[in-house]
Parts: sequence; C-alpha cells; structure tokens
Amino acid sequence: MNKKLLLVFFAVLLCVVVSVPAFADTAEDYTPHLIDNADLLTGEEESNLLAKLDEISDRLSVDVAVVTEDSIGDKTPREYADDFYDYNSYKYNPDGVLLLISMEERDWYITTTGSAITTITDARRGNMEDAFLSDLSGGYYYDAFSTYADMCDNYISGVQSGYYEEGEAYEESTVGNFPWGPAILVSLAIGLVAALVVTGFMRGQLKTVRRKAAASDYVRPGSMNVAYANDVFLYSHVNRTAKPKDNDSSGGSATHTSSSGTTHGGGGGKF
Repeated sequence: MNKKLLLVFFAVLLCVVVSVPAFADTAEDYTPHLIDNADLLTGEEESNLLAKLDEISDRLSVDVAVVTEDSIGDKTPREYADDFYDYNSYKYNPDGVLLLISMEERDWYITTTGSAITTITDARRGNMEDAFLSDLSGGYYYDAFSTYADMCDNYISGVQSGYYEEGEAYEESTVGNFPWGPAILVSLAIGLVAALVVTGFMRGQLKTVRRKAAASDYVRPGSMNVAYANDVFLYSHVNRTAKPKDNDSSGGSATHTSSSGTTHGGGGGKF
C-alpha cells in the first residue's frame, strides 16, 4: 500500500515539474515590442530601445511597439501595420500603438487600437510626426524611435493621470463619404445669387447720385472756414501678440476597420 502511494506521489510530482516550465513559456510567449527586420539599428541600439519600449508598455499596460521591414509586399502601410498588431501576440492587445517603417517605399505608419485610439489622437500623432520625421528622414533611426516612444509615454500617461484630455473616435467613412463637391457648388451658387440681389438693390438706391466736377460742389456754402491746417505725425506704436498653438489638443481620431474586424485609428506618410 505504501509503495502504491509513493508511486502515485512521484507521478504527481513529475507532472507538476514538467508542466511548470510549459506554463512559464506560455505566459511569456508574447511578440517583442521591437522587431527590426530591416536591420536599421545596431545591436546596442536594439537592446536599449527594446528595454525602453518594454518598460513603457508594462508601466502603462499599453503596447508601444516598433516594426521595421524591407518590404511589405502588396499591402498598404495601413493594412500591414493593422494586421501585424492584430495577428501577433502582443501582451496588452487590444490596447496598443505600433510604428511601422517600410524601407522599400520609405513609408511610415502609426496604427492605434483600443484605448490608444483616443489617447494618440490625430492631432497628437501630427505632433509626433513633427518631432521624429527629420531624424527618420536623415537616417537617425534610433533617435526617431526613441522620440516616438517618449511621446507615446507622455500622451498615454498624461491621459491616464488626467493631465491631458482623452480624445473622441469617429468613423472615417462618415467624413470620407460626404458629398463635399456638390455641397460646395451649391453653397457657391447660393452665395452668388444672394450677392447679385443685394448689390442690385443697393445700386437701385443710388440712381439719384451724380458725380460733381469739383470738390467744392460737395461742401455746403458757408459751412467751412479753414484758416490754417497742418498735419504733424507724432509716433506709432503697434502691439503684436502671437496666437498660442495648442500642441496638446485632444481632438479626435478617425477610425477604420482592419481585415480582422478590429477598429483602428492612425495615419502615416513618407520619409
């Protein structure tokens, strides 16, 4: 009896010992926050940037990722970035922001999903572009990616703490499908007709007006007696106040649906 119990005990113990590493591997099997397939970074830069991205992502519980590729095939930058995030195992999916770099056509694209859609708004993404694009164009990739990471940290932590306002998401199609062309033409036509009516009416009221030959004809007799006149320019003082630029405006984010059915925000361009 004791032998059987001992065998059962060791069998259970063996199962536990074997299963613990398996569970550990499963728990840590996440997609890295930095994938440099285009080999734009040195080994040291890659290590430092990955550590930065991991620290920010874990502290904020939002994936902040960078992916570089030599080519993205037939996909658009938006399609590739959306699908890369959706179909990989990022730790905090669906809350994430990913910067894609494609060297073939020198494209960059930032895709957002989950809470990052209303945190990294279109206006804030524009500020990020202004900050990192010159380094990206000049080949200073580590500096560009570090700036991107720092600004993601700034905006996401700022919204989480209440320092920045959260933006709003709106369907991209509601803006893109509006018939702007016909609406503008109709507005111009209405404005032109209104202007013709008003000017015609005003012109009709001025039919009795006739131009005089001399300036004295416009003066009532005996009403003006100027003995001496002299203009003296003393000084001029102009105050100019620059209109402040709201670089941290929340604004909103235009959204679209990826091939997986996930809602994304984002935008990009060339470098």
